[in-house]
Amino acid sequence: MLLRCHNLGEACVRRRFLLLAAAAMLPFGLVPLARAASVVNVIQEDPSTGHGIKHMRLVVHPLRVRAGQVTFRIKNISRDLTHEVLVLKPPARPATMPYSKKKHRLIESRIDKLGDSGDQKPGQSYVMTVTLKPGRYLLVCNEPDHYMAGMHVWLTVTK
Repeated sequence: MLLRCHNLGEACVRRRFLLLAAAAMLPFGLVPLARAASVVNVIQEDPSTGHGIKHMRLVVHPLRVRAGQVTFRIKNISRDLTHEVLVLKPPARPATMPYSKKKHRLIESRIDKLGDSGDQKPGQSYVMTVTLKPGRYLLVCNEPDHYMAGMHVWLTVTK
């Protein structure tokens, strides 16, 4: 459809512009835009890191992301220890996480593990992408004694 104006005045030019602008925007209204993956930065650190911390921990930012693909950028800044990151869908009662006192770690065969970075030696990095639905997830380091030493943090996934 071509808009014809017999009078090329300002009103006609404005109508043509508005029609072209509306036509250009039409696909954006009809086709949902693809969402980029959320990115979560995870720093693995412990007292050997050298900046005065006294405990092992996962420093995670942000702690809240949108559902869908979530990319975890993981960096072990420890000088001495190997770390990992597991993305877990915890049981209804997180206090019941299956833990082996003999091996000093979670029993991975009995947890709902959605992502596993494998081991990062000191100074190593790793990137993994996991598809997450709305809910709460637990990020943990499951190297021996690390979970109980505090290397875990909650991640909230929203709609």
